[in-house]
Amino acid sequence: MNYQIDLLTKVFPGKSSAGALGLSTCALLRAPGHTLLFDTAAHGVIKTIQNSLARLEVAPETVDTIFLSHMHYDHLNNAAYYPNAQIIVGRSEWEYATTSKDEWTPLESVLYLQHCRQVRLVDDGEEILPGIRAIWTPGHTPGHMSLAVDTPNGVVVLAGDAVKNRSELELEYSDQYVDQQASTASIKKIKSMAYKVLPGHDGYLLVQDGKVVPEQELVLDIMLPRGCMDGDNGVYHLSVK
Repeated sequence: MNYQIDLLTKVFPGKSSAGALGLSTCALLRAPGHTLLFDTAAHGVIKTIQNSLARLEVAPETVDTIFLSHMHYDHLNNAAYYPNAQIIVGRSEWEYATTSKDEWTPLESVLYLQHCRQVRLVDDGEEILPGIRAIWTPGHTPGHMSLAVDTPNGVVVLAGDAVKNRSELELEYSDQYVDQQASTASIKKIKSMAYKVLPGHDGYLLVQDGKVVPEQELVLDIMLPRGCMDGDNGVYHLSVK
C-alpha cells in the first residue's frame, strides 16, 4: 500500500538557553481507508497542526489511528483533538510512562489516555497498518518505538526521538538518553534499514551510502513583542542548511 506522508508541524533542531524548543515531528499518513497520525506534538503548535490539516482537507474526527513514538510532552500533548482515533503505544513505553517518573512525561496526559481513550499496546515488528510496522528503538526512553513505512523507493523510518536531528544520524550519537548504548544501537539500526528518515526534530534526511543528506533547509523566525526592534525590525531569522 502506498501512503501519502505529510508533515504537519514546522520542525527545528536544537535547544535554547531557556530550555527545549519542543518543535517536534507530527506526520499524517494516508491511504484508502486509513488516516494515521504519527505523534501529536506539543500543545504550543496546535494552531499550526490545525492549519495544516485544514489545508489538506482532513478533519480531526477522521483520523482513525494515532501512533505515539513515546510519551514525552512534545509528542503526545494534542491527542485529545482526535476523538475517534485509536491510540497505539509500545508496550514497554506504556509501562515506563505509567510507572516511572520522567520529567518530560506529563502526568495529566498519561491519566487522560488511561481513563478516557482506547489504547492498543504493540511490540517490536508488529504491523500497525498494511505496509507499516512498529520497530523498537530504545535509548531515548526504554520503550521508544519508530515506524517503518514501505514505499516504492525503500523504507521510510519515522524515527521520533530515536533520531532527533541530522547530527545524531550522522554521528550515531544522541545527547539525551536513558541508555546511551541502546540509543546508539537504535540509531545504527534505523540508518541501516532506511533510505529516508524523518527525525523527531528535523526535516527529512536521505541516507546515501552511509552519508546523511538533508532534503531541505530549515528556517525559523523568532518574533519579539511589538515595540522591540532588535534583530530585523523585531524578527530573528534562524536557518539550518
